[in-house]
Amino acid sequence: MLPWPLIVAAGLAAIQLVSSTGEQAGSILVFAALPVTALTALSKSQLGKQAPRG
Repeated sequence: MLPWPLIVAAGLAAIQLVSSTGEQAGSILVFAALPVTALTALSKSQLGKQAPRG
């Protein structure tokens, strides 16, 4: 698994790439990058480590 700073950096690079095509970076961040980043952070937290595996 990749370290989380690398994942975040890749996400920010993807936002920059897509926003260079004319899309609004704010909407990209809210609808794409933020949920993925939040879920990754949650899974790495103590709460995520205590969650039952299914």
